[in-house]
Amino acid sequence: MKMRPRKYTTEKIIIKLREAEVLISQGMDAGYTIVAATPDKHSKSLDSITVDDKIALLFGTEENGLSDEALANSDYSVVIPMYGFTESFNVSVACSLILRELTERLRRSNSNWNLSVTEISDIKYSW
Repeated sequence: MKMRPRKYTTEKIIIKLREAEVLISQGMDAGYTIVAATPDKHSKSLDSITVDDKIALLFGTEENGLSDEALANSDYSVVIPMYGFTESFNVSVACSLILRELTERLRRSNSNWNLSVTEISDIKYSW
């Protein structure tokens, strides 16, 4: 039995470019640290992302990257280390690498990162 991916995501996770600026603004207003993933060698390392605060990760396409507005409105940017001739990862690989790193760090931390009963209920209701 195949499940559609949308069932397991919210509308805010996968967005259209024209909606990005609105969601970035909403994230900032809600207290999220906005972190842009870029192949720029001058960006911070993945270790600079703290798992103690709420974060929103921004990813662009491999071809075009993030918009100038998204980069300008980010609190900071991070780069995934790459070796050899690789200049960038496609978005699914970049997401996987960063989320795996953050998930491992969350599990080792003392942070209360689990969803509350209310948050779980709200997410189930929105599905």
